[in-house]
This record gives sequence, structure tokens and C-alpha cells, in this order.
Amino acid sequence: MLYKTFIVILVGLSTLSSRANECSAWFEKSKIKINDECLIKCLQLEVDMSKVLCKTECSTFCKIKGADEFIFNLSNLYPGLTDAERVLVSANPKDAIKVFLDKQKAEDVCSDMYGTNDINDESDACRHFFWSSYLVRTLGAKKAQQYLNAHEENSLQESADKEMDLMNNKIGLNKAQKLLKQYKLNDAEIKSSYLKSIQNKEFRIISPKMKSPKVLK
Repeated sequence: MLYKTFIVILVGLSTLSSRANECSAWFEKSKIKINDECLIKCLQLEVDMSKVLCKTECSTFCKIKGADEFIFNLSNLYPGLTDAERVLVSANPKDAIKVFLDKQKAEDVCSDMYGTNDINDESDACRHFFWSSYLVRTLGAKKAQQYLNAHEENSLQESADKEMDLMNNKIGLNKAQKLLKQYKLNDAEIKSSYLKSIQNKEFRIISPKMKSPKVLK
């Protein structure tokens, strides 16, 4: 019995060692540099089923230690986050709180406007516009773009849905930057900018439901 147990342990250790070697080779082949972008690039690498667990070693390969690693692992508690979002949350925990609050505010504003927060309709475009605009005001355009792109790094999302979201994010970012240059990036001006954009049919909307701008009062 002890002999059999010993054999099982040896086989288990051998399997783990083999996987570790395969994952190390997988990471080395990627030629990713150990820098601030290492973790997000590692998590975005394509893998087959035999190496899917290698992504759990990305923090080790990228030499993420201490508090950063703790926060990165803690973000596993929130399954709704994409891998790219978890990287940003790990690196910028204070910013992450602001991003969440801006997202919640965008959802509240659009819910008031449309009475719903649905998918692929005007309320969806609304959320992306307002969230993008708020993030520009809170974090600046560069960081806003990073968080918005990370949010769309979802392998389960349909390509058409992703294209819609990215397009509407872009509109929000561009409009917000113009308002920022004019020192007008406040709630009232952001809303006014949105109303003009929706009336001018600037957004990409897959499933339009609300044709009249009267619902936006």
C-alpha cells in the first residue's frame, strides 16, 4: 500500500514538473519582456487546451511579488473582470475604485434616461459614452483608453458586440477630450454632448429600440 502511494506521489510530481517545464517553454517562446506590460501580455497570449493552466503562472513568470500579487489574486474573487482588467486593478488599486464608481454613475445616468440598462441598444451605447467621458475626466484619456480596452478583452463576447462597444467608447473618448480642452468636461456638458450624438445617429447600435429622443428628457 505504501509502495503504491509512493508511486502515485512520484507520478503526480512528475506531471507537475512536466507542466511547469511546458509552461516555462511557452512563456520563453513568447519573448515577452519583464516590464510593466509583462503580465497583461502574458494573460493575452493564445493557448491550446494543454497549456490553458499556464496562464495561472503569469504572475510568477513576470516576477510579480508582494502586495501586487496579493491584489492580483484577490481580484479573482470578481469573475466578471477580464484578465486584462485584473492586471490593471492589481497595478492601480486606487484607480480601480474610481473606475468602478464612474461605471456605476454611467449606469445610473443611462438607467434614468431609458428606464433600463439593456444590451446592444441605445442604453448600451449610452453607458459606454458616459463611462468613457467620466474616465477621461477622472484618469485622463490614456488611462481611460486602457481600462475601456481591458473591459472589452472578453473571449466570450461576440465580435459584433465588441465592435459596437469599442466604437461607442471611441466616440465618448473623443467628445470628452474636446470638452476637456474647452474646460467644459462637466456632467451637464457631457449629457448635452450625448444627446447631440444620439440625435445625429453617431453611435453604432445593433438592436435599436428607442427611435424618439423624447425618452432622453
